[in-house]
Amino acid sequence: MTDEVPRTPFSWFRSWVPERDEASRERARERLESHIARRPPQRRSAAPARGPRRRLVGPLAAALVVVGAGVAVASGFWRTEHTAHLPVFTPAGRLSPDFTVGSHASGSCWTASLASGAADAWRCAAGNAIHDPCFAAAAHAKTVVCFLDPWHPVTILRLTKPLPRHGPTLTQTLPWAIETTDGRRCTYLTGATAPMGGERINYGCTDHSYLIGSPDRSRSLWTIRSSRTYRPDNPGHPTPLADFPLARIARTIS
Repeated sequence: MTDEVPRTPFSWFRSWVPERDEASRERARERLESHIARRPPQRRSAAPARGPRRRLVGPLAAALVVVGAGVAVASGFWRTEHTAHLPVFTPAGRLSPDFTVGSHASGSCWTASLASGAADAWRCAAGNAIHDPCFAAAAHAKTVVCFLDPWHPVTILRLTKPLPRHGPTLTQTLPWAIETTDGRRCTYLTGATAPMGGERINYGCTDHSYLIGSPDRSRSLWTIRSSRTYRPDNPGHPTPLADFPLARIARTIS
């Protein structure tokens, strides 16, 4: 029994390849050898035959058009994808296989998360390090899963104290994480920040740029003001918000 080949996002691209039929291949080889044995040697023409190749031009061109169109559609963002709650755990309460564990620590949680508005998200500490958000599989959980962001390995925090009672969940909260169409990955800044364009610097990104204020959700593809550099407002003379370019938002996670 052969091992099952794992599927990838590109499995569809090779799904047309026919399965091997060794018996058919052997019969074809025998016919070819028999034909060669009966046929006298011939000189190769200086110019290769172009008939079969010419017949392939149409299908090949059509295939390239289809593939090109697929790439164009895949590379375009027409609507912001929003994940209301990061699926941290399986239905059995175990860490989802989508995440890898980077470290373990011990600590406790003292309040609801400031980064995520989820009802199972907490603000915790291990020594002098603050972890926010940390997600619990249940109210009586002995461990929580803490994220630097949705893209890095997680920290498993063993609780030295029971989880406190969670406060009310806010329905209108900013996303915890944002990925822009130009590839920036940004997370909500829970500490004090300076204003830009009269708005709070709400997100720090992996390329050291910033997202300012709240996402504009008036269209299907959300946008947000951004700055590639740290340019806080001068007191009493804020930079006009319109001077900061718009970044298009591909995905968000609350």
